[in-house]
Amino acid sequence: MEVDFLVQLPNQRFVAIEVKTTPMDMTASQIHLLDSLKLNIVEKWMVSPTRSTDFAQAKVLVLNQIFSNLERLM
Repeated sequence: MEVDFLVQLPNQRFVAIEVKTTPMDMTASQIHLLDSLKLNIVEKWMVSPTRSTDFAQAKVLVLNQIFSNLERLM
């Protein structure tokens, strides 16, 4: 099991990012993996070419929204 990106923000905070062609929520295995890392993961994102509603575990972003959302967290 894996997550595509783990972005480190200031103050030891992180954003976990999964990239899919079709948006879907992060799986229980992915959440377990992220929890096992014992990191301060402040947001989980699902990035795809199309927008849909957010999921229980992940916020859905369109590809071009990545940097503006990272800037918001800085």
